[in-house]
Formats: sequence, structure tokens, C-alpha cells
Amino acid sequence: GKADWRAIARVRQAVSIPVVANGDVGSPEEAATILEQSGADAVMIGRAHYGAPWVAGSVAAAAADTSTHDIPETPQALADYVVAHYEEMLSLYGVESGLRQARKHLGWYLDRHAARASAEQRKRILTSFEPTE
Repeated sequence: GKADWRAIARVRQAVSIPVVANGDVGSPEEAATILEQSGADAVMIGRAHYGAPWVAGSVAAAAADTSTHDIPETPQALADYVVAHYEEMLSLYGVESGLRQARKHLGWYLDRHAARASAEQRKRILTSFEPTE
């Protein structure tokens, strides 16, 4: 089903602490709508950022009325983004842990952007123990 953003409004009215709304938000327009319908103090991005980690930044940029240039707009820009993300994870966590950490992100990128990847390609990417394979 779809998140009931109006139900969050009842929670907001019942508590005196800040409320963060979440559920089915993947664009600046949806973020504005959930805030309007719920009366929440903030919005959180969940699954919509899987394979598109720039979504939260684009929502924040729209809320701040600024532009963002972090959204890859061409296949090459997307490939560069994914490679940079992968390399940063290897650098941060080290090769062994970085490979494990990166797999979920690579899987999300494949799910969202590479629907034509074969099962064999996907398996090779997600089970590799060598960062350059």
C-alpha cells in the first residue's frame, strides 16, 4: 500500500516533540506534500534513495530553494558516480569490509539502473572478492 501521510498529522497533534514524517517520499514535490498533509517538522527519505543516493540532496536543495548538481544526468555521469561511490567505500572501510559494504549499494544501483544486466553479471558483481573484477 501507500503511506497514509494524514495519519502522521494525528500523531503530530498528540505529541509535543518534533515529528519526522516518512513513507513513499522520493521527490521534492512529495516531500512538500507530506509536510503539508502531516504537519511534521521534517521529512526523511527511505527506500527512494536506494540506488539513487542523490534523492535526499535534491529534496534538501528544493526545500532550501537552491539548485544541486549532484544528480547524474547521463549514463556516463551515473557510471562515474557509482565508481566514485564504490572507490570511496573501499577507501573508507578497506578492501575486505568495503567489498561487503558496497554490495548492497551495487545491488540497488543494478536494480534501479541496469535492468538489462544478466543474472550472471549481477552474481559476478555482487559476489566478487576482487575490487577490480
